[in-house]
Amino acid sequence: MERVNKQKPGKCALLVYTSGTTGNPKGVMLSHDNLVCGVKILLKQARDDYGLDENERMVSYLPLSHIAGCLFDILF
Repeated sequence: MERVNKQKPGKCALLVYTSGTTGNPKGVMLSHDNLVCGVKILLKQARDDYGLDENERMVSYLPLSHIAGCLFDILF
């Protein structure tokens, strides 16, 4: 519970790196509130567009290093 209480908006939760295919590799910090907002939007869209409910399961083929893979496989 202590770890949950330390989470604040704007604090880094995840580092995502680019491969650098068009330039130097870069990293970006994603905050807890950014990830929570993304998951809320995905849940709403999945429910509205596909009629999914909390008993549904989803399988993703994306790697966990990909932001969409992380959102779907870990946070969603």
